[in-house]
Amino acid sequence: MRKRVFGLACFAVVAGAAAVAFANGSGGTAEFSNLEGMLTGWSQGYLGRSLSIAMLILGLGVGIMRQSIMGAIAGLGAAVAFSYGPSIIGTILGAVV
Repeated sequence: MRKRVFGLACFAVVAGAAAVAFANGSGGTAEFSNLEGMLTGWSQGYLGRSLSIAMLILGLGVGIMRQSIMGAIAGLGAAVAFSYGPSIIGTILGAVV
């Protein structure tokens, strides 16, 4: 139970930091705009591609070791989220309401 609460708290902190970093459309400062651009460039550039491939390979390895497809699905999900996540978040937070 404590691990779950700790994990939820860590997720909330990261989500809050990401919301602040991507808030340049709603009055965010230039510093956070630069941070958003840098992180998006990293995740969609060669670093993001290599980390996505590493996540996929690691997930496949865990799936083979446990003789289950769930490791491969988790690795694939993490790789897809890492590759396409910044553009999806940017689209959602940049939408005109």
